[in-house]
Amino acid sequence: MTQDYSAGKLGRSIFWSVINQSLGQFLVFFVFLVTARFVSKDAFGIMAMSMLSIELFRQVLIESVGTSFYAKKSPTAEDYNAGFVIILLGGALTALFVFILAGPLAELFGHGDMASTLRWISALLLTSGLSKMHEIWLTKHLEFRILAIRSIVSISIGGAIGIAMAINGYGIASLIAQQIISAVIAAIWLWYSTAWHPNLSFRWQHVASILNFGKFVSLNATANFLGGQGDVLLSSLYLGPAATGIYSAAKRLLTAITLIIGSGLNSVALPALASLSDEREKFANAYLNGIGLTALLTAPLYAGLAVLSPDIIDLLMGDNWTEVAPVLAILSIIGFNRSITQYSINILLIRQKAHWQTALAFTDGALNIILLIVVAKHGLIYLAGAFVAKTLLLSPIVTVLALNLLDLKYAALLRKTLPPILLALSMAALLAVVRERLELSAIANLALFIPGGAALYILLLFIFGRAFLLQASAVLRQTLHKPG
Repeated sequence: MTQDYSAGKLGRSIFWSVINQSLGQFLVFFVFLVTARFVSKDAFGIMAMSMLSIELFRQVLIESVGTSFYAKKSPTAEDYNAGFVIILLGGALTALFVFILAGPLAELFGHGDMASTLRWISALLLTSGLSKMHEIWLTKHLEFRILAIRSIVSISIGGAIGIAMAINGYGIASLIAQQIISAVIAAIWLWYSTAWHPNLSFRWQHVASILNFGKFVSLNATANFLGGQGDVLLSSLYLGPAATGIYSAAKRLLTAITLIIGSGLNSVALPALASLSDEREKFANAYLNGIGLTALLTAPLYAGLAVLSPDIIDLLMGDNWTEVAPVLAILSIIGFNRSITQYSINILLIRQKAHWQTALAFTDGALNIILLIVVAKHGLIYLAGAFVAKTLLLSPIVTVLALNLLDLKYAALLRKTLPPILLALSMAALLAVVRERLELSAIANLALFIPGGAALYILLLFIFGRAFLLQASAVLRQTLHKPG
């Protein structure tokens, strides 16, 4: 069955996808902000270290199958059934593995207190195994309204229970309960709300086909985990739970912002790009337009985040978490870089070049671990700086590969990304100078510089990048236009 990727459908899908990501991440981060007032940094650090193990298995054995489906143009019912069996078995086996080996894994991190946490949150792998294929089906059919309601309901209930437990002194148990309750409610909602339901109507060649493509994505996920989470891993090994709690708090805030904008757009971009893969010119234009719009939205966001990070942390988290601000300012560079690089990764997936990404991902992971081993022991600022340097060194490679697949020149990409980058940096520099001279309170700085920065950025666009702004506006109007 051919999916509806009309401009109107895409526009509504983008709206609900952004709602799903933005409101969901807002709720997650709100819960974090409240619980951070009642739960220690050490407890957050132990939870972050425990979630590393869960995320490794989830990314390698569950999300990799999902990525394979997102890159398929038109999966069949048999494909979905086969994918469900693969994910369910993978989730169940890895949950059992983590539960049994919780003790040795805790010893590996050097924190025996992790064992009980690992045993409890191993259930997250089972809930993912039960519901991931429903999420995939809804995404491929652009049913983001259902996914948005799922996120809002599950996070609200799980978060409310977690907050209540934190206020009453349950410590790390409140963090565990929040995760498990949210995951169970989300799984139940997806089973109830999805029109598709799994059965055993498939042939083993469907399984073989999914696994054959998924093995490269899975290898990518392993390497991406080392490249993307190696900093948290080495923070836990070298600096202890408290420092890991600080570092993971900075990454959590950055991740929330990235998911609000970048992932909301990318959830629509990947299946939409896949639908155009047979139309070369439209495919290339969609890639460039997607990157241009994303840069337009995210460049001022991350530039402003770097400048205002001390005020944001002071207001949201208080004096106890001031060490988060400089780490967040440094990591904001990665947030922008990832928001636009993801489009190039999508091209490799759609063009069946996942093995290229595998080689790049393992290079990235190896370099990440080497750099971080050298600098992690010197503190969080060095750790964050090395992580950013590694990312900026390697990310252009995947972009060049994507451009070659599309027969595009790098100059075409620079024309889409340089104007918003340069103007956002100019905006940030002006904000930093004025902020330093005024010496206002955190809330006054945010009240003044968030709307002021947005107005300044728009003004700079009108003065120095009007042609780019008009082109981006035309693309946006075309995307959101609903045919009559």
